[in-house]
Amino acid sequence: MSERFDVVILGAGPAGEVAVNTLLKAGRKIALVEEELIGGECSNWGCIPSKTLLRPPELKGQTKRAAGVHQSVLDWPRLSAYRDYMVSSHDDSKRVSRYEVRGAPFVSWLLRIAHNLGVSHLRSRREGAELP
Repeated sequence: MSERFDVVILGAGPAGEVAVNTLLKAGRKIALVEEELIGGECSNWGCIPSKTLLRPPELKGQTKRAAGVHQSVLDWPRLSAYRDYMVSSHDDSKRVSRYEVRGAPFVSWLLRIAHNLGVSHLRSRREGAELP
């Protein structure tokens, strides 16, 4: 990649996304680098999917204690499908496109920073390509 940027943001979690939006509004030329998916750990693997799966059993437990309410049944295939919907089935291509349309190229490469702080090697996890 021979393009030059004012700022390269490492990580597309919540903080990285705020930085992208703030810097784009300020007219900076930025690139967003993320090893995995836009949204980070919480959105994709932690908070969102786990809470999506934890709330229904909690509600089921509450129905056991409520007078005049029949006990509910958990439908795990539907819960699993809903969890996948909540995390976009781990497909961030639409989010990537939205950033690129706004002028923030998304670089899906793991950066290895050399001892002199120059980028020495880029390897794409998604495409499996090695870039010298």
